[in-house]
Amino acid sequence: MKNNQKQNYFKEIHKLNEYFRLSAEVLLKKRHLNYGAYIVLNSIFDNPDITQYKIAKTTGFSVQRVHQIINMLEERELIIRIGISKYKKQLQLTPQGKDVVDTTESELTAQFQSMFRDQQVLVDTLSQSIKAMNDYLTSKNVGSLA
Repeated sequence: MKNNQKQNYFKEIHKLNEYFRLSAEVLLKKRHLNYGAYIVLNSIFDNPDITQYKIAKTTGFSVQRVHQIINMLEERELIIRIGISKYKKQLQLTPQGKDVVDTTESELTAQFQSMFRDQQVLVDTLSQSIKAMNDYLTSKNVGSLA
């Protein structure tokens, strides 16, 4: 029975992830961006002066994909590159880039809150899912999310 519960938690996490991804894609389409660009923008938002290599490591995207996304975001004037050496560049959001992240996050938060009108339900669901994932990963000796 415990395995079934864990499988259900994984399924719930997957459903929440898919809901978030699809919701984000709809909002981003209005801004002529894709989900990968959104992830990169958020990486820069969360870590000012981050490099392309660090984005690739933290997102799981290939360095080439990050480079393509960075080029597109720079052309759209959502980010700027600041050279700290011949080969190493730090990335920063422009005011327009910050606006895209802020408005997208606000709209996604509003959608999530309408889905989970009672925020405690969301908190409980996520807490149970994370606990189940940690229990599973710990039992497999893989590591934990906390």
